[in-house]
Amino acid sequence: MMIDLMENEVFAPWILKGFATILLMQLEVRFGTVPAWVLEKFKGAKEEQYLAWGDRLLTAESLEAVFA
Repeated sequence: MMIDLMENEVFAPWILKGFATILLMQLEVRFGTVPAWVLEKFKGAKEEQYLAWGDRLLTAESLEAVFA
């Protein structure tokens, strides 16, 4: 049986932190140093937002396009 870890109040914050960490690493590799305005967008972001940003990162021409 598969458990939805994002519905688990113990695991969900750790999973979101992992999403943020991986996305930040990928943004830095692709676009260089990540400015403060990007870090502000991460505060309070939900799973769906991290996934959308991750999808956009694949094809975006700029950092601004990832977060448009």
